[in-house]
Amino acid sequence: MAPGCPGTEPAYEMPRREEHTVGLDDKVKHQATDAKGKAKEATGAVTGDEGMKAEGRDDQGKAKAKEAGRHAKEAASDLKDTVKPN
Repeated sequence: MAPGCPGTEPAYEMPRREEHTVGLDDKVKHQATDAKGKAKEATGAVTGDEGMKAEGRDDQGKAKAKEAGRHAKEAASDLKDTVKPN
């Protein structure tokens, strides 16, 4: 039988995954915070300012934690969409 003929449709069609464009602005913010933290850490290392280095590492840690939270939120949303009955 040729495609499109009656009886050739799959019995089950996988649900389409929605793109998560809402979190894109958060991702950019987290990357900017991480970059700012790296710059602070490097500046602190060059100048010998331990406080600046610590502040930079702190900024990087915050950015990574927020990004991990965003990933967990997306994974939960994907799981919800996958399990949702049609």
